[in-house]
Amino acid sequence: MLQLVKPGDDEGMPTKPESLAELVRRRMKELNDLSTYDVARLSRGRVSNGTVWNILNERVRDVKADTLKALARALQVSEEELHGAARGVALSDPKETRSARMLSYMKTLPQNRQEDLLMLARAFYESEGRKEKGPEVDKRVSKSRRRTA
Repeated sequence: MLQLVKPGDDEGMPTKPESLAELVRRRMKELNDLSTYDVARLSRGRVSNGTVWNILNERVRDVKADTLKALARALQVSEEELHGAARGVALSDPKETRSARMLSYMKTLPQNRQEDLLMLARAFYESEGRKEKGPEVDKRVSKSRRRTA
């Protein structure tokens, strides 16, 4: 079962989830006290320092998905974590957090590498003896595999 927790909550008791402003502020501090200008630069110009300031001061209601994606890259967190904070939800289940990180990594890969990763995951899944009722994975061989085979 998922619980809403703030990072560092050792007892695991349900608490108020970390807001987007709190998460951004915490990551800025953890990354050597970044300024709003630093975050804008690290986002490769996709987020202005004014937008970062507005987020920190909770002056923005709905942050665009592209903005969250650029912020995630700049602050070195998963997009899922930022989206969760923007919606007022935080994952405390380690399996869910790990899954979110894996998905975040996978999304950064080219499509042919994503297909390779899916095939590898399927092989691990089947090696554990879980052949029935498994998640559907495209069994097609990716173009990169065809070239090297």
